[in-house]
Amino acid sequence: MKVIIFKAGSVRIAVDLKDVREVLKRETGLPGGEAIEAIRGKFVRICDAARILDNSTSEEHISKTIVLELNNRVIGLATPSVSRIYDVNPETIQPIGDLSKSHVPPFCTGVVTIQDFSSPVYLLGMAALIEHSGEEGEVDATAGLSSGTAIGKSRVVCFKLGGCEYAFTIDETVEIIRGRAAQFVPHSREVVEGVINLRGVVLPVVDLRRLAGVENDASPRDRTKIVVVTIQGQQIGFRVDLMTEVTPFQESQLRSVPDSFAALGKYWIKSILKVTESRVVFVINSDWFVHHAA
Repeated sequence: MKVIIFKAGSVRIAVDLKDVREVLKRETGLPGGEAIEAIRGKFVRICDAARILDNSTSEEHISKTIVLELNNRVIGLATPSVSRIYDVNPETIQPIGDLSKSHVPPFCTGVVTIQDFSSPVYLLGMAALIEHSGEEGEVDATAGLSSGTAIGKSRVVCFKLGGCEYAFTIDETVEIIRGRAAQFVPHSREVVEGVINLRGVVLPVVDLRRLAGVENDASPRDRTKIVVVTIQGQQIGFRVDLMTEVTPFQESQLRSVPDSFAALGKYWIKSILKVTESRVVFVINSDWFVHHAA
């Protein structure tokens, strides 16, 4: 199973990716710890993750909202940070029954073992959380509100390169890891930066910043992220600047790549996703890299 990890006060919480509708940036905090906000034409109850899961108040600046959905009921959790996507073997999840419940956050059903964290990561039980949130989780917004973008079943994982936003589909994204230096491989393909060892698996790493024309960026490697993607049974890592959010979309929002695009971009960009009137995301044609990076 795939999970997203976020902070809730002093604890870290993992939630099954299939229960995550989207992850949004917040322009403001969450005064009072709770609010009803309009998201894509719906009113959604937003709660401070620290208050509801750790019985505390976030001391850090709240910058993200994770919108969760189960059986058509929705709740948003405001958090200072969302770590990344992890692949977890369900058989390794330790049930709460084996632990002292006095130390377990409410609505959590188990403990997930994640090598990146020395402290426990608790798995959120969506059914209990949604039941606690009541019936007002999501209701129709007033007619005066814009309906926004319709929610579809497809989602993309968005990230930034330079001043533009790009994305892989959620289905092909395996995980997102902290950036690290790649070992140079002589005579490798031009788009390949090098290779890394990820838990015993040697992965080629493509520096998408170079393809996007921002190769002169001086950001240290450890400040970047590497998106691990499975393409036709092969895993490839893609170095990016900054992860932004998980965004849902419908096929009607996709546009074809104009012929005016540079020759190379025409091949590694599959389509253009029009999220809003002022925001477009370039969806990457991952299949192209099987023949040019693997």
